[in-house]
Amino acid sequence: MSRRIPEHIDPFRLAEADRQIAGRLPLEQMQRLAPSLVSSAGAVEIDLMFQMDDIGVPCIKGKLHATLQVICQRCMEPMGLNIDASICLGLVDGKDRGEELPGEYEPLVIGEAHVSLPDIIEDELILALPVVPMHELAECPAAEHVAASTETTEETVKENPFAVLKQFKSNHEDNQE
Repeated sequence: MSRRIPEHIDPFRLAEADRQIAGRLPLEQMQRLAPSLVSSAGAVEIDLMFQMDDIGVPCIKGKLHATLQVICQRCMEPMGLNIDASICLGLVDGKDRGEELPGEYEPLVIGEAHVSLPDIIEDELILALPVVPMHELAECPAAEHVAASTETTEETVKENPFAVLKQFKSNHEDNQE
């Protein structure tokens, strides 16, 4: 087990050697993730196992944990978003080989002998981000406004705008008979 996260790895060789990589990677190194964050302070905790599974598929299995500082899209205030992502990647050497993987694996196409481990981790964090990050409703500063708006919507029963057309159609069919 390693505490230092290597920059470049040969994932096939690591899988054949049944190696584990664990440690922390600073969020400030993740340039593609940065636009989604309020602050890049902190780190992602990594625990990855490179191995050959029971049927000989080279794979990466493990977990990532990070608390990301993002903007709540309900109240527009900063919030800490806990990300706990499980990783189950099947290593393939070509795009067409990804279809051959068992269903439990997401394909990771390896085009060169050495790949950037931080890039793989950053990709997984980006995929783990919710489309619309929000506080839990009970914790959100905008909760009272959301509750008031929901109550108003429930009280206001709108008439169907197509009811007039339905009536018109019904009258038109009666006149044709």
